Amino acid sequence: MNLEKYILFPRIEIIELEKIIQEMADLYYDVEYTSGIEIYTSKTKTNFYIINFSQVPDFERFKYFVNYIAWGENHALKNEVKGYWTINENDEVPSKHINERIMLFVSELDEDGDNVYAAFENNSKNFKLGFAIGHEYEPLNITDKEFVEAPINPNDFSLIKTINPNPELKKKELNSGCSLLFIIIAFLSCCLYF
Repeated sequence: MNLEKYILFPRIEIIELEKIIQEMADLYYDVEYTSGIEIYTSKTKTNFYIINFSQVPDFERFKYFVNYIAWGENHALKNEVKGYWTINENDEVPSKHINERIMLFVSELDEDGDNVYAAFENNSKNFKLGFAIGHEYEPLNITDKEFVEAPINPNDFSLIKTINPNPELKKKELNSGCSLLFIIIAFLSCCLYF
C-alpha cells in the first residue's frame, strides 16, 4: 500500500465506491494510470477506504482524479474525498512547497466545480489549484480546511478490489480505427480506378 500518494474515502458504501472508480477508469481508459486502481478497506473502521494507483499518476492527473471522484458524473462526495501527496520539483507548484505534504480536497465554497483545493502540512492558508484555465495556484483569504493526515497502519487495511478500465472500450476504439482505415482505403482505391 502506497501511503505517499493516496486518496482517502470515509463514509461511503463499497458498491458505490467501486462504481465511481470504475466510471473513472472507463472515462480515462486510454491513460495508463487507470489500470490497476486498488481499493483497500479498513479492518477497524466501517466504510473507510484508501485508493492507490499501481501506476502512480503525475500530480496533475492525481488532482483530476480527486476532483472526478468528489464531483463525478452522478455523485457529489465533495467534502468527503481527500488526496494526499508529497510535492516534488515536477509538480508545478511554487518551489517553496517541495517535499511538503499536501492534502487535496474539493471545497464546499467552490463555485466552478472544476478546482481542487490544497492545505499544506506546514501552512495555515488554503490554496486553489485549478486546472480549468491552465495551472493555477491561488492563495485564499480563508481557510476552508486545515491539513489533517491521521497516521495509517497498513496492517489495518486489506486489498478488496483492483479496478481496470473495461477492455471493451479499447476494442471499440480499435474497431472504429479499422473502419476508418477501411473507408480511406476504399475511397483512395475508387479515386485511382476512375
